Amino acid sequence: MSKREQRHPELKAKVALEALKGEQTVNELASRFEIHPTMVHQWKWTDRLCGSGMRISMDGRGRVLDNIFVEGLWRSLKYKCVHLHAWETGSEAMAGVRKWIEFYNRH
Repeated sequence: MSKREQRHPELKAKVALEALKGEQTVNELASRFEIHPTMVHQWKWTDRLCGSGMRISMDGRGRVLDNIFVEGLWRSLKYKCVHLHAWETGSEAMAGVRKWIEFYNRH
């Protein structure tokens, strides 16, 4: 099994900035930098998220602690909200979930 090739952060930043400019297609950028088009998309959105001040966890370190809180939220939403209602429309469901999340955030 081969080890994944690590790309230099400067290359990732360069590709992301080029992708955000929108002057070339993803396939053109992938060909130009000799990478898979999926990597262009990933680096583009990662750069955009980091540029807006968001911290993202994409490696194994610390992921368990991140997941504990998120999975607890989804489990609570599922059993304390979604399973208790029979909404007729998507907009009713969205309003119900929104109301529950607002309650969850206050308590």
